[in-house]
Amino acid sequence: RDGVADPVAADLGGRRLADHAREQFARHQAALDGRGNVVSAHDPPEGFYEKGSFELIPLYKDESDDKDFARKLFSQTILNNEEFEKAISERTKNWDVERIALMDILILKMALAELITFPNIPVKVSINEFIDISKDFSTPKSKQFVNGIIDRLAIDYAKEGRIVKVGRGLIN
Repeated sequence: RDGVADPVAADLGGRRLADHAREQFARHQAALDGRGNVVSAHDPPEGFYEKGSFELIPLYKDESDDKDFARKLFSQTILNNEEFEKAISERTKNWDVERIALMDILILKMALAELITFPNIPVKVSINEFIDISKDFSTPKSKQFVNGIIDRLAIDYAKEGRIVKVGRGLIN
């Protein structure tokens, strides 16, 4: 992870808070529909965050940080779905969109949401986390694809001023 610490993640038994929330969100987001869309960004499926529908495995003393992180990541991914679809399609013009793995699309959307929403998480940390998720939840070649597209998106969004990081060592 290039020696960069994730300030929102606690190191607890080899699993980190943010890793856990990201992975849980990836599982639930993929289950919504064929392209990761919901009917309304402001109205996720009834009971989505309630016990049994969006239950995070209790690994930490305070689950509220996990749930807050996952809720914010979820809502920002959904609220910005159309923008993220467009940004991804503009950077994958040489790819047949129908042949891109669904999980890769979801991972890219989640990565964009995290990059622009969480100013205290370093860009490299977010990129590395979503590459790791692609290894576990997508195809064998997804790692390279996701890495290349997220890197390009991060560079472009930073140039546009869409990614703003604050905190010690993060101020642009």
